[in-house]
Amino acid sequence: MYKELPIEMRLKFEPTINSNGKTIQGVSPVDKTTYWLYDFGEDCDCFFECFNNPFSELYQTDILNMPAKYVFRGHKFAEWDLLPSAFRNLNLEGNENELNVLKSGNGHVLPELKDFVNFIKGLNGLGYKIEEETFKLINSLEDENFISSRLINDFPKESQLKELALAQHYGVPTRLLDFTFNPNVAMFFAGESVKHPKKFDDSKIGIWAIPERLIDLSREDFFIDRIFVQGYQNQNMIAQKGLFINYFYGRAIDDSLFDVSGKITSLDKYLYQNKRRADNQLLVDKKIGKPCLFTLSHRAVWQLFQRLENMDINWYTIQPDLEGIKKEVERRRVVRK
Repeated sequence: MYKELPIEMRLKFEPTINSNGKTIQGVSPVDKTTYWLYDFGEDCDCFFECFNNPFSELYQTDILNMPAKYVFRGHKFAEWDLLPSAFRNLNLEGNENELNVLKSGNGHVLPELKDFVNFIKGLNGLGYKIEEETFKLINSLEDENFISSRLINDFPKESQLKELALAQHYGVPTRLLDFTFNPNVAMFFAGESVKHPKKFDDSKIGIWAIPERLIDLSREDFFIDRIFVQGYQNQNMIAQKGLFINYFYGRAIDDSLFDVSGKITSLDKYLYQNKRRADNQLLVDKKIGKPCLFTLSHRAVWQLFQRLENMDINWYTIQPDLEGIKKEVERRRVVRK
């Protein structure tokens, strides 16, 4: 908004979000270099209020009527990295060959492309609108001579990203990461498969909160994209207030996507480690801050779901179709046991 102004003016107009690791709901963060860690233990009340109290320090800035805005993502296990499903396993021991394929710029030969094409074929059979470039891509893969290899090399093109997002939403592994503007939806997805943890189970769910302003600034300096699926394509995305983030540009994989050990960089590290313009780096350091990870013990998740139920957050409302009804019936059966 103010990028043409001198940095002194930009610093004046930019709201302070969490540059120094502020205390939120009585919990002080641990600096994990690329993010702030807020561990709420089994304190479900403060954890829930952190996101649902409009006066929570999470949303407070130093400029009146300019609350901080975030995108959220929930993990069943807090230690899970912010890595897209298509590439997640490449960081595991024994998958070095596939990781090297990705580094070589030949990532299109990995399963992501084949899964995407099979998903699109299914969509086409159901009468969904398919992008022209995607039709060309399918035809090129069916041609033994690969006469249209350019379409493979350029995958995914801009016009294919919404189709890729739709595939990701239905569980097809892609390079995209699901996020939501609604923290309660993130909490639901993080905890819905947590079942009766044992007394000495130290597992925790994790809720990632990334300032939208951090993403906006990052887009000025390096590749990161937000993708939205239209309501006519999927009503569930509207119910879930969902969006997707992509930080893998095309087939070519930049060196910045790999850490010092040669593994794929998680999103928090990517946002933290990439080189920014000096002015933008100053804004991040002094005003915006890093992503945040909020954790809650699995032993307290049942309390969390009581609160979510009171807010009508369940499969009925976040997936308003027959599959959602089926999932809610199954979830309630397990809860009653």
